[in-house]
Amino acid sequence: MSNITKYIEKLVGFYPTSSDQQNVKKLIDYVSAHLTKHGFVCEIIDNKGVYCLYAHPTGSKHSRLLLQGHI
Repeated sequence: MSNITKYIEKLVGFYPTSSDQQNVKKLIDYVSAHLTKHGFVCEIIDNKGVYCLYAHPTGSKHSRLLLQGHI
């Protein structure tokens, strides 16, 4: 099994649904820790109990690419 497949299985294993923001928060914490380990700066935003993650490479002044994933 490839590393990407294992990683995706781990992400899906959090069972993140928009109706369960506790699981979404656990997933975002996991992804944030992973990205931070690889040199990203991460900010978790709590908008009235709905969580999202903003991450960008260390040292960048402007983001050139913004990806959005719906959980």
